[in-house]
Amino acid sequence: MSDELKVGGVCLLTGLVAGMMLTVMITPHPREQALKIDLKASEQARAVEAEGAAITAASGQKAEARAVHIRTVTREIVRRVPQILPPDVAARYPLPAGFVRLHDAAARGDLPATGGPAAQPDDAPSAVTAADAAAVITGNYGSCSETAARLSALQDWVRAQQALMNGDTR
Repeated sequence: MSDELKVGGVCLLTGLVAGMMLTVMITPHPREQALKIDLKASEQARAVEAEGAAITAASGQKAEARAVHIRTVTREIVRRVPQILPPDVAARYPLPAGFVRLHDAAARGDLPATGGPAAQPDDAPSAVTAADAAAVITGNYGSCSETAARLSALQDWVRAQQALMNGDTR
């Protein structure tokens, strides 16, 4: 065998060994690849969790601001009842006992009581004035509006969280 062939063979063999070593050095170990995949998934999960927390915080702030607004308006309306229905006017127009019985039954979620020896006739005047009823009804509408606003905010939060989980970043 000639020296040139020996040198060529040694060079070829050295090149192959060097190439294999380089391939081994460049190609990550399967465990290393799995760790990189786990790390990337963990980073993505943290990002989604952070965005979900941001959605929750923004939704909570918006809902609370709306609730505060509704409570403020409701209190102001109730405060104005005596101005709009002055006590002397309200006293001249008592509500019928039947109205009060119906309202109270609806508030309790019961059927209204009828008759009985102690029951006032439905058309008898009650001790409740229109101003009293207006204040109670205004408070009830305020509570209902606040509950509706909170439900709407919850629905918005659910939609935003669903979009986040579905990868819709809008």
